[in-house]
Order: sequence, then structure tokens, then C-alpha cells
Amino acid sequence: MIKIKQLFAIKTALLISLLFNNVANAGLTTKGVIDASILYNETPESWLKPWFENGVGVHRYDDEITARLNHALLEIDYELTNDLSFFAVAQYTPDGDTHLGVNEAYIKYKPLTNKIKHELKVGYFYPQLSLENSDIGWTSPYTFNFSSINSWVAEEVRPLGIEWQVKRPGRAHNSNFTYTGVVSAYAQNDGIASLLAWRGWAIHNRQTLIGEKVRFANYFQFQPVEAPNPTYVDINDETDHRVGYYVGLHVQYQRKTDLRAYYYDNNADPLSIESDMQYGWDTQFFSLALLHKFNREFRLLAQVMTGKTKMGDIENGVFNDFRAWYVMLNYKLAQHRYSIRHDAFRVLDKDNNEFDPNSSDGKSVTLSYRYEYSDNWQLGTELTITTSDNTNRTLWLNWTPKHTQKSFALTAQYRF
Repeated sequence: MIKIKQLFAIKTALLISLLFNNVANAGLTTKGVIDASILYNETPESWLKPWFENGVGVHRYDDEITARLNHALLEIDYELTNDLSFFAVAQYTPDGDTHLGVNEAYIKYKPLTNKIKHELKVGYFYPQLSLENSDIGWTSPYTFNFSSINSWVAEEVRPLGIEWQVKRPGRAHNSNFTYTGVVSAYAQNDGIASLLAWRGWAIHNRQTLIGEKVRFANYFQFQPVEAPNPTYVDINDETDHRVGYYVGLHVQYQRKTDLRAYYYDNNADPLSIESDMQYGWDTQFFSLALLHKFNREFRLLAQVMTGKTKMGDIENGVFNDFRAWYVMLNYKLAQHRYSIRHDAFRVLDKDNNEFDPNSSDGKSVTLSYRYEYSDNWQLGTELTITTSDNTNRTLWLNWTPKHTQKSFALTAQYRF
């Protein structure tokens, strides 16, 4: 028997989309997507429920058969002047700690120039390190679930900052290559990599809202300390009043190949701590993403990320290395799109704290089919199989570290 858990939420989201679809205001552009699925999940152990329900699973859902509203996203782009605009993405989602809020919100200054183009952002935004998440509201046009890398970016990487891009268009310089340099300074991302340490990598499509707390299983009940860490991470916490930064380079060859390289350093003090026991995590990572179009129908996407993080001291804290990569093949013919993606990921525990094991590794395969029924409707089906081996699951009596989770979804998207 299929359970309809969010019927009211789906009706509400559809009503909101109809209202905004009829907005007529000069300079205001709105786009949106409502995504709902009928799901089957093969999750043999009850404790493999999602992390935000205090479980140790790495998929978003654990119900055997259910109907779910995955999200309703509204993208707003308001042109204030010819050079200045406001951009925001609002989201409603029925799961997690916060249901309604904002994913991104920033002011963008983009003056009209000829040879060299400049763009300045101020606010909350994603670093543009993903070539996978290029659709409405930072979703993916290829698969419904994101890769492990971008599932984590969707959870923990959302700084408050300023970003400057300088672009040298190839066409304006009679060149096949377009170059874009990116530099940013930011705050409020001091807890980044907490989830990788205490849950490991995951595969899903849920984006954390600005200011949201992301919860996970209570590993700390097994530690011999009087004031353990809380079982959540506040992604916009500021613990040390230090400024982080990232730099990036985009290289585009004609309209065939895109390459994006980013280095991210939150410059956090690993000994800083808030009153709720939220520590600063000193985290750096490097990301390299590739998109290559073999022809109009067939393309390849790939991304690799490698980094390190530390919190506290090496005897009693967390010192981890982490890495992940994916390769995806995508074929689109008329209204049909087929994708296959392979993910591999790992966290390596390098501290001396025997009471807090953080090592984990895994792999995942996603098979996806999408059909563009009309300009407004997309239908699809997707199978994701993920095997994860997380050492900290053995803290519980009779729990084993390695498990495979299988999720199958029939999904309908309404776009407006």
C-alpha cells in the first residue's frame, strides 16, 4: 500500500507555482520546479534510516514503498538596474530540520564591457565548482540524485561572502578558449566536513537551507566525555571570526569542453568552540570538474575532490583526509535522456582518538532515464545502489560497518 505523506505539501507547492507563473513585473524572472516521486527502498536494517532522522544510512529515504515530495524550488532573478540584479532560490522540503527557507540569496553586479567581463556577487551562494548541478535551483539535468561530491556540497558548502569573476571570452579575442578567474572571501562556514567525519559521504538530492542544522546519529553517547559534541552541524556557524577564501579557474574550449578547478580553504581555527559545543573545522579541499561533449547527443562528466580537515587536537579531536570522484555518461536523443554514473568515496581517520572512529569508504552506481513530456513536465525513473563501509557503525552492539542500500524512484517534475 503506497503511503501519501505530503499530499497537502504537493497541493501547496502547485498553488505557489501557479501564482508566480502569472507574475508580470518588468525585470522580474521566475523559474521553479516541483519534484515528487514514488519510491521503493531496499533497506534491510531499521538503523539505516537517513542521517537527519538520526540513522546511519547514506540514502535520503528508507521507507519500503512511499510517495514523496522531494522539493519545491523557486528561482528569482530581479533586475534592479542594467548592471545590478538580485538572485535567490527559495525551497520547501518536507524532511530535515527546516522545511521552508532559502538556498541562495545574493546581489550580483555585472557591468556591460567588451573584451574583459567582470561579475561581483555578495551574499550566500554556491561556489561554481559543479558542472553536474546546472539546472533550476542548483539541481541536475542528468540524474535526480546528485553525485556524492555534490550531495555533500549541497549540505555543507554555503558561505556568506563576496566573489569576483573575471572572464576573457574567446570570441571577443578570436580564440577557441574562454578563461574565467574566480576569487572569493567568506565567513560562516566553520563547521564544514563534520558530516563527512561522523556520517561519511552520501547520495541524495536534498539541499540544506541557509541557517539550517543538519542532524546525524548520536555517536557521542559512546565517548567518555562530560560535554560531547551535539549531533548536528550548523552550516552557517561562525566560531572564530576568521575569513575563509576560495579561488577557481574555468577553461572552456569552444562549446565542447569545460574544465573547472577550485581550491577551498575555510581558514577556521580548529580549537575555536561555541557555547553549544560546535567546533571550528580547519578544512581545505581541491576540486576538478570536467564536461566534454563528443557530439550533440553524447557527453561525459567527471569530477574529483580531495581534501583534509581537523577539529581539536590530534589526541582528542578529529583529523581526517577525504576524497571522492565520479564519472557519468549521458546520452540525449530528442526528448529522451539516459545517464549512468559511478561514484567512489573515502574518509581516512588520521587522529589518535580511539573513541571516535571516522574512517569510511564506499561506491555507488546510478542509472537514470528522463523523458521531457512537455515544456512543463519531465518524467523519469532512477535506480541507485550504494555500498558503504563506515567504521563508527560498530560502536553500536551487533551493528556491522558494511551495508548496501538500493533505491528505485519513479519521478515527476513540474517546471514553470
